[in-house]
Amino acid sequence: MRSTLGYTPFEKEKHIAELLKNKYNYESVHELALSIRSVYHSFQIDDFVNDIMDERWNELGLKARMRQIAINLGKYLPADYEQALDILDEVIAGYPAGFNDFSFMYLPDFIEVYGQDERHWDLSIAALERYTSSPLLNLP
Repeated sequence: MRSTLGYTPFEKEKHIAELLKNKYNYESVHELALSIRSVYHSFQIDDFVNDIMDERWNELGLKARMRQIAINLGKYLPADYEQALDILDEVIAGYPAGFNDFSFMYLPDFIEVYGQDERHWDLSIAALERYTSSPLLNLP
């Protein structure tokens, strides 16, 4: 069944995913790098952006782009997980209150990849609470 916009429900979801995927582009990745550099002065902006925007970038889907950003955050932020989270917290704090337009959805991926160590459990859960609006994460 087609909607009034001419999309089936599946086509609509695919279209929305494509629009969201395209929010992760050179400008948004470069802006992220500049924001990180403002709080972590040894951050390598050009290397970070170039490693993310590699020859595969245009072929990557939404989730793969988020993962690519997360992996490279881990590569270019300090190896100390707590220190990396502190930097990301400072970066997020630099955005206006209520700024939540899907731009930071690579942060849960960062936590998934780099926060698995049992000793980081509390840090990771607290970070997920800060970086997501999942009602399940906010239960007492």
